[in-house]
Amino acid sequence: MAFYLGNMLRLPAFLKIGEIIFQMIIIGIAQGGNVGFGFSKHSAALGYGIVIGYLIVNLILVLCYAIGETGTQRSKFELLLNVVGSILYISLAIYLFVKSNKYWDNTKVIVEAVFMLMIAVCQILDAVFIFKRSNE
Repeated sequence: MAFYLGNMLRLPAFLKIGEIIFQMIIIGIAQGGNVGFGFSKHSAALGYGIVIGYLIVNLILVLCYAIGETGTQRSKFELLLNVVGSILYISLAIYLFVKSNKYWDNTKVIVEAVFMLMIAVCQILDAVFIFKRSNE
């Protein structure tokens, strides 16, 4: 098994690595800041599940890129994964922005929402490039 540095220097890998960094920041804020996504008990479990689930998937995709498997970069699987993920992250961010309006003193919730929007932007960009690559 070889490591393909060229695949790691392409846009899909950069976007996935950026998403991983943002997801780690979100988890750190949620855990270290005792915010817990600003949700109720059951909603917090859903928020954690979405972030952790996409973190695991992104780590696997980056490892696949590193060993030379780039077939998913043109697949409908990764396209749908990014579209659904961006919808989930945007909805989580909207919920956190709405909740933060009730509690103006909780800037950690606003920061989490901003990072969730940044992940959604990365996923939308990745979906656009996947769509363009799949039509070539």
